[in-house]
Amino acid sequence: MKQACVILMCIGVATAALAHTGVKNAAVKARMEGMSRLAAHAKVLGTGLRTGASQAEMTAAAAALRHEAGTIATLFMPQEDDPKSEARAAIWANWSDFKARSDALVEASAVAQAATTPAELNVAFRRVGAACSACHKVYRD
Repeated sequence: MKQACVILMCIGVATAALAHTGVKNAAVKARMEGMSRLAAHAKVLGTGLRTGASQAEMTAAAAALRHEAGTIATLFMPQEDDPKSEARAAIWANWSDFKARSDALVEASAVAQAATTPAELNVAFRRVGAACSACHKVYRD
């Protein structure tokens, strides 16, 4: 499973590198890279749930997800733009709502990290997905 996790992370980083080609604004690029890392950690969790990864591997992936989720507000704090950015201006116009949604992802990730059974992790992972979707519907192009 460790090899699969490493492969998925490499694919995620490579995909992010291609998607972020041409981004001129360093703050926007850092933001996009952070979101790509977040997606890669979520993908590791999702794959692990399907393949029966060990509890230790799943806890590690959830911890990485939680850590990355905790950086979202900081990455978006400066109102920066770039033609390649998918972030909507509504983020900064509704900062308290955006921050609350970011905090909800951190909380859902913490629940995933604390899960002790595959069933608990599955429920927590659905919460993570719901938190991601709720924010993307409003704040991402």
